[in-house]
Amino acid sequence: MRFVYITDLHGWQDGFDALPDFTAANGAVAIVNGGDMLPKGDSILKAQKRFIQSYLPEYFRRCQAAGVRFYGMFGNDDLASRLPYWREVISAHECAFDLTDRWHELPDGYQIRGVNYVPDAPFGLKDWMVLDSSGWARPLQACRAIVTGPNGFEAIPDVECFFAVRPTLADVLANVPADSVDMGKAILVTHAPPDGLGLGTLGGLLRGKDVGSAAVHVWIEKHQPLLTLHGHIHESPDVTGIHTARIGRAICHQPGQKAQLALTVSVVDIGETGVEIERRFLPV
Repeated sequence: MRFVYITDLHGWQDGFDALPDFTAANGAVAIVNGGDMLPKGDSILKAQKRFIQSYLPEYFRRCQAAGVRFYGMFGNDDLASRLPYWREVISAHECAFDLTDRWHELPDGYQIRGVNYVPDAPFGLKDWMVLDSSGWARPLQACRAIVTGPNGFEAIPDVECFFAVRPTLADVLANVPADSVDMGKAILVTHAPPDGLGLGTLGGLLRGKDVGSAAVHVWIEKHQPLLTLHGHIHESPDVTGIHTARIGRAICHQPGQKAQLALTVSVVDIGETGVEIERRFLPV
Protein backbone atom coordinates (compact mmCIF):
# COMPACT_ATOMS: atom_id res chain seq x y z
CA MET A 1 0.00 0.00 0.00
CA ARG A 2 1.47 3.30 -1.08
CA PHE A 3 0.48 6.90 -0.36
CA VAL A 4 2.01 10.36 -0.54
CA TYR A 5 2.52 12.47 2.60
CA ILE A 6 2.72 16.26 2.52
CA THR A 7 2.49 18.93 5.19
CA ASP A 8 2.66 22.69 5.77
CA LEU A 9 1.81 23.96 2.29
CA HIS A 10 0.04 27.06 3.67
CA GLY A 11 -2.08 27.51 0.56
CA TRP A 12 0.81 27.15 -1.89
CA GLN A 13 -1.20 26.29 -4.99
CA ASP A 14 1.75 25.22 -7.14
CA GLY A 15 2.56 22.66 -4.46
CA PHE A 16 -1.02 21.44 -4.27
CA ASP A 17 -1.31 21.32 -8.07
CA ALA A 18 1.70 19.03 -8.45
CA LEU A 19 0.34 16.32 -6.18
CA PRO A 20 -2.60 14.54 -7.90
CA ASP A 21 -0.63 13.62 -11.03
CA PHE A 22 2.52 12.85 -9.00
CA THR A 23 0.53 10.58 -6.69
CA ALA A 24 -1.15 8.71 -9.53
CA ALA A 25 2.10 8.40 -11.50
CA ASN A 26 3.76 6.77 -8.49
CA GLY A 27 0.98 4.23 -8.05
CA ALA A 28 -0.13 5.73 -4.73
CA VAL A 29 -3.72 5.55 -3.52
CA ALA A 30 -3.90 8.77 -1.53
CA ILE A 31 -2.53 12.16 -0.59
CA VAL A 32 -2.25 12.61 3.17
CA ASN A 33 -1.93 16.25 4.25
CA GLY A 34 -0.67 16.77 7.81
CA GLY A 35 -2.06 20.26 8.39
CA ASP A 36 -1.46 23.95 7.77
CA MET A 37 -3.18 23.60 4.42
CA LEU A 38 -4.52 27.14 4.04
CA PRO A 39 -3.01 30.53 3.08
CA LYS A 40 -1.52 32.94 5.61
CA GLY A 41 -0.80 36.66 5.37
CA ASP A 42 -2.99 39.72 4.97
CA SER A 43 -6.77 39.27 4.81
CA ILE A 44 -6.34 35.73 6.10
CA LEU A 45 -10.03 35.30 6.95
CA LYS A 46 -11.09 36.00 3.37
CA ALA A 47 -8.10 34.21 1.85
CA GLN A 48 -8.73 30.95 3.69
CA LYS A 49 -12.46 30.99 2.93
CA ARG A 50 -11.75 31.71 -0.73
CA PHE A 51 -9.14 28.94 -0.94
CA ILE A 52 -11.57 26.41 0.52
CA GLN A 53 -14.61 27.44 -1.52
CA SER A 54 -12.97 28.41 -4.82
CA TYR A 55 -9.81 26.32 -5.12
CA LEU A 56 -10.43 23.06 -3.27
CA PRO A 57 -13.59 21.90 -5.13
CA GLU A 58 -11.78 21.82 -8.47
CA TYR A 59 -8.72 20.33 -6.76
CA PHE A 60 -10.78 17.48 -5.34
CA ARG A 61 -12.31 16.89 -8.76
CA ARG A 62 -8.77 16.49 -10.09
CA CYS A 63 -8.00 14.01 -7.30
CA GLN A 64 -11.16 12.07 -8.10
CA ALA A 65 -10.32 11.96 -11.81
CA ALA A 66 -6.83 10.67 -10.99
CA GLY A 67 -8.22 7.96 -8.71
CA VAL A 68 -6.58 9.54 -5.66
CA ARG A 69 -8.09 10.03 -2.21
CA PHE A 70 -7.28 13.11 -0.12
CA TYR A 71 -6.99 12.95 3.68
CA GLY A 72 -6.36 16.30 5.33
CA MET A 73 -6.77 18.31 8.51
CA PHE A 74 -6.30 21.82 9.82
CA GLY A 75 -3.04 22.88 11.47
CA ASN A 76 -2.27 25.67 13.91
CA ASP A 77 -2.36 28.36 11.18
CA ASP A 78 -5.67 27.16 9.71
CA LEU A 79 -8.45 29.24 11.27
CA ALA A 80 -11.02 27.27 13.25
CA SER A 81 -13.75 29.60 12.00
CA ARG A 82 -13.06 28.29 8.47
CA LEU A 83 -13.78 24.70 9.54
CA PRO A 84 -17.49 24.75 8.53
CA TYR A 85 -16.52 25.75 4.98
CA TRP A 86 -13.95 22.92 4.86
CA ARG A 87 -16.48 20.37 6.08
CA GLU A 88 -19.05 21.56 3.57
CA VAL A 89 -16.61 21.13 0.69
CA ILE A 90 -15.29 17.71 1.68
CA SER A 91 -18.84 16.43 2.25
CA ALA A 92 -19.55 17.21 -1.41
CA HIS A 93 -16.56 15.19 -2.68
CA GLU A 94 -16.40 11.46 -2.05
CA CYS A 95 -12.62 11.36 -2.41
CA ALA A 96 -11.96 13.90 0.41
CA PHE A 97 -11.84 13.18 4.16
CA ASP A 98 -10.99 14.96 7.41
CA LEU A 99 -8.36 12.99 9.32
CA THR A 100 -9.65 14.13 12.71
CA ASP A 101 -13.14 12.69 12.25
CA ARG A 102 -12.39 9.02 12.88
CA TRP A 103 -10.13 6.13 11.96
CA HIS A 104 -10.34 5.90 8.17
CA GLU A 105 -9.94 2.63 6.31
CA LEU A 106 -7.04 2.35 3.87
CA PRO A 107 -6.29 -0.59 1.54
CA ASP A 108 -4.99 -3.87 3.00
CA GLY A 109 -6.56 -3.26 6.41
CA TYR A 110 -4.54 -0.19 7.39
CA GLN A 111 -6.23 2.66 9.25
CA ILE A 112 -5.36 6.34 9.57
CA ARG A 113 -6.46 9.16 11.88
CA GLY A 114 -5.29 12.67 12.75
CA VAL A 115 -4.89 15.04 15.71
CA ASN A 116 -4.34 18.67 14.77
CA TYR A 117 -3.81 20.42 18.14
CA VAL A 118 -0.29 21.60 19.01
CA PRO A 119 1.40 22.70 22.25
CA ASP A 120 1.09 26.44 22.81
CA ALA A 121 3.65 28.64 21.05
CA PRO A 122 4.56 32.35 21.26
CA PHE A 123 2.24 33.18 18.36
CA GLY A 124 -1.02 35.02 18.98
CA LEU A 125 -3.48 32.69 17.24
CA LYS A 126 -4.71 30.08 19.73
CA ASP A 127 -7.44 28.28 17.76
CA TRP A 128 -5.61 24.94 17.83
CA MET A 129 -3.16 25.54 20.66
CA VAL A 130 -3.38 23.78 24.01
CA LEU A 131 -1.19 22.94 26.97
CA ASP A 132 0.87 19.85 26.19
CA SER A 133 -0.16 18.28 29.50
CA SER A 134 -1.40 19.41 32.90
CA GLY A 135 1.14 21.71 34.56
CA TRP A 136 3.09 22.24 31.34
CA ALA A 137 4.86 25.62 31.27
CA ARG A 138 3.76 27.84 28.39
CA PRO A 139 6.42 29.76 26.44
CA LEU A 140 6.72 33.53 26.74
CA GLN A 141 4.27 35.24 24.40
CA ALA A 142 5.29 37.60 21.61
CA CYS A 143 1.86 39.19 21.02
CA ARG A 144 -1.71 39.29 22.28
CA ALA A 145 -3.69 36.07 22.31
CA ILE A 146 -6.62 35.73 19.90
CA VAL A 147 -9.02 33.17 18.51
CA THR A 148 -11.36 33.30 15.54
CA GLY A 149 -15.13 33.35 15.82
CA PRO A 150 -18.16 34.09 13.63
CA ASN A 151 -17.29 37.79 13.53
CA GLY A 152 -13.57 37.48 12.92
CA PHE A 153 -10.72 37.71 15.40
CA GLU A 154 -11.56 37.88 19.10
CA ALA A 155 -9.14 38.83 21.88
CA ILE A 156 -8.68 36.36 24.74
CA PRO A 157 -9.14 38.46 27.89
CA ASP A 158 -7.52 35.96 30.27
CA VAL A 159 -5.22 33.56 28.49
CA GLU A 160 -4.41 31.53 31.61
CA CYS A 161 -8.11 30.92 32.21
CA PHE A 162 -8.53 30.12 28.51
CA PHE A 163 -6.00 27.30 28.69
CA ALA A 164 -7.15 26.11 32.11
CA VAL A 165 -10.58 25.12 30.76
CA ARG A 166 -9.26 23.61 27.51
CA PRO A 167 -8.30 19.95 27.23
CA THR A 168 -4.55 19.42 27.07
CA LEU A 169 -2.94 17.68 24.11
CA ALA A 170 -2.53 14.65 26.38
CA ASP A 171 -6.31 14.76 26.99
CA VAL A 172 -7.06 15.01 23.27
CA LEU A 173 -4.81 12.04 22.53
CA ALA A 174 -6.36 10.03 25.36
CA ASN A 175 -9.70 10.37 23.56
CA VAL A 176 -8.35 8.82 20.36
CA PRO A 177 -9.87 5.31 20.37
CA ALA A 178 -6.98 2.86 20.44
CA ASP A 179 -8.34 -0.41 21.82
CA SER A 180 -10.58 -1.07 18.82
CA VAL A 181 -7.76 -0.61 16.30
CA ASP A 182 -4.96 -2.98 15.31
CA MET A 183 -2.00 -0.77 16.18
CA GLY A 184 0.20 -2.92 13.98
CA LYS A 185 -1.73 -1.43 11.05
CA ALA A 186 -2.46 2.02 12.49
CA ILE A 187 -1.14 5.34 11.18
CA LEU A 188 -1.51 8.40 13.41
CA VAL A 189 -1.00 11.87 11.94
CA THR A 190 -0.31 14.62 14.48
CA HIS A 191 0.60 18.11 13.34
CA ALA A 192 2.84 18.36 16.41
CA PRO A 193 5.92 16.10 16.25
CA PRO A 194 7.00 14.11 19.30
CA ASP A 195 9.80 15.52 21.41
CA GLY A 196 13.22 13.99 21.92
CA LEU A 197 13.73 12.67 18.39
CA GLY A 198 15.05 15.67 16.47
CA LEU A 199 11.75 16.02 14.59
CA GLY A 200 10.61 19.26 16.22
CA THR A 201 13.78 21.34 16.37
CA LEU A 202 13.76 25.06 15.62
CA GLY A 203 16.18 26.99 13.44
CA GLY A 204 16.87 30.71 13.42
CA LEU A 205 17.46 32.58 16.67
CA LEU A 206 16.29 29.57 18.70
CA ARG A 207 18.26 27.07 16.64
CA GLY A 208 18.48 23.71 18.38
CA LYS A 209 15.48 24.18 20.68
CA ASP A 210 13.20 21.13 20.73
CA VAL A 211 9.54 22.18 20.68
CA GLY A 212 8.17 18.71 20.04
CA SER A 213 5.37 17.34 22.17
CA ALA A 214 6.02 15.11 25.16
CA ALA A 215 2.34 14.11 25.11
CA VAL A 216 2.63 12.85 21.53
CA HIS A 217 5.80 10.95 22.45
CA VAL A 218 4.09 9.31 25.44
CA TRP A 219 1.05 8.28 23.35
CA ILE A 220 3.25 6.69 20.69
CA GLU A 221 5.37 4.93 23.30
CA LYS A 222 2.26 3.52 24.99
CA HIS A 223 0.25 2.43 21.94
CA GLN A 224 3.01 1.58 19.44
CA PRO A 225 1.26 2.30 16.14
CA LEU A 226 2.93 1.14 12.96
CA LEU A 227 3.62 4.68 11.72
CA THR A 228 3.20 8.28 12.84
CA LEU A 229 3.39 11.33 10.58
CA HIS A 230 4.04 14.92 11.64
CA GLY A 231 4.80 18.49 10.51
CA HIS A 232 4.62 21.97 12.08
CA ILE A 233 8.36 22.74 12.32
CA HIS A 234 9.25 23.23 8.65
CA GLU A 235 13.00 23.53 9.13
CA SER A 236 13.57 20.73 11.63
CA PRO A 237 14.96 18.09 9.22
CA ASP A 238 17.43 20.63 7.85
CA VAL A 239 18.55 21.62 11.35
CA THR A 240 19.00 18.11 12.77
CA GLY A 241 19.44 16.03 9.63
CA ILE A 242 16.66 13.77 10.94
CA HIS A 243 13.29 13.19 9.30
CA THR A 244 12.58 9.65 10.47
CA ALA A 245 13.07 8.04 13.88
CA ARG A 246 11.64 5.31 16.08
CA ILE A 247 9.84 5.03 19.38
CA GLY A 248 9.90 1.31 20.06
CA ARG A 249 8.52 -0.35 16.93
CA ALA A 250 6.72 2.83 15.82
CA ILE A 251 8.25 4.70 12.90
CA CYS A 252 7.93 8.48 13.23
CA HIS A 253 8.33 10.70 10.15
CA GLN A 254 8.44 14.49 9.83
CA PRO A 255 9.51 15.56 6.32
CA GLY A 256 9.56 19.31 6.89
CA GLN A 257 8.66 21.65 4.06
CA LYS A 258 10.88 23.75 1.81
CA ALA A 259 7.80 25.22 0.08
CA GLN A 260 8.77 27.87 -2.48
CA LEU A 261 12.29 26.42 -2.88
CA ALA A 262 11.01 22.94 -3.69
CA LEU A 263 8.02 20.79 -2.82
CA THR A 264 8.95 18.42 0.00
CA VAL A 265 6.93 15.23 -0.38
CA SER A 266 7.27 11.73 1.05
CA VAL A 267 6.30 8.53 -0.73
CA VAL A 268 5.31 5.97 1.88
CA ASP A 269 5.28 2.25 1.07
CA ILE A 270 3.82 -0.25 3.54
CA GLY A 271 4.00 -3.96 2.85
CA GLU A 272 5.10 -7.32 4.17
CA THR A 273 8.67 -6.10 4.65
CA GLY A 274 7.58 -3.10 6.72
CA VAL A 275 7.50 0.64 6.09
CA GLU A 276 9.71 2.38 3.54
CA ILE A 277 9.72 6.18 3.20
CA GLU A 278 11.33 8.11 0.36
CA ARG A 279 11.58 11.86 0.96
CA ARG A 280 11.71 13.80 -2.29
CA PHE A 281 12.10 17.42 -3.40
CA LEU A 282 10.10 18.36 -6.48
CA PRO A 283 10.77 21.50 -8.54
CA VAL A 284 7.43 23.20 -9.15
